[in-house]
Amino acid sequence: CIPTRDEIIINPSDDQEVFQARSVLYQKTFQMCMDGPGSLCESMYWYHDGVFTKLPTEVEEGKLCLYPPADFVEVLESIRTADAN
Repeated sequence: CIPTRDEIIINPSDDQEVFQARSVLYQKTFQMCMDGPGSLCESMYWYHDGVFTKLPTEVEEGKLCLYPPADFVEVLESIRTADAN
C-alpha cells in the first residue's frame, strides 16, 4: 500500500498471521489515505510471482470489505493448510 506520498506499508503473507493483520492493515491504509497529507491510494496490492495485483475493496455500511481474486484466496488457503500441519 502507498496511502500517502511519504508512506509505504508492506506486510509479508507467509503465515497465518496475515489473516489477523489483513483487516487492521486495510483499515489503517484507508484512514491514512483519508487523513493525508499527500494522499495517493487507499488500495491494497498483492505482489506474487513478480506481478502486483490490486486487491479490490469497497466501503459498505461503514465497513471496509475485501474482494480478493481467486489466486490470492488459493495462496491464503495453502498458507492456512501448511500452518495447520
